[in-house]
Amino acid sequence: YAGGLPSLKEQHAFEASLHAKTRGAFSEVVMLDRTVAVYRSAGDVTLFVLGGHDDNELVLQTVLDTLFEALDALLRGHVSKRSLLDNYDVL
Repeated sequence: YAGGLPSLKEQHAFEASLHAKTRGAFSEVVMLDRTVAVYRSAGDVTLFVLGGHDDNELVLQTVLDTLFEALDALLRGHVSKRSLLDNYDVL
């Protein structure tokens, strides 16, 4: 996704509003500030894949599923914050 935010402050604000919008939501796809976000939670980790407002949600979901499956295989089924940090050099 090449439409990054111009400043770190704006990025933090976007991430905070994205987290607030997805917390407790039942869907896996949200639209925020002309950005499509698909997400998946596993324990204490939430993975997001972002795309432009005109990107195909199914393609983004496929990217997210592939990322999660790769992490799950590398971490031997233990996708968690601790295992991600402990195995950061492998990832």
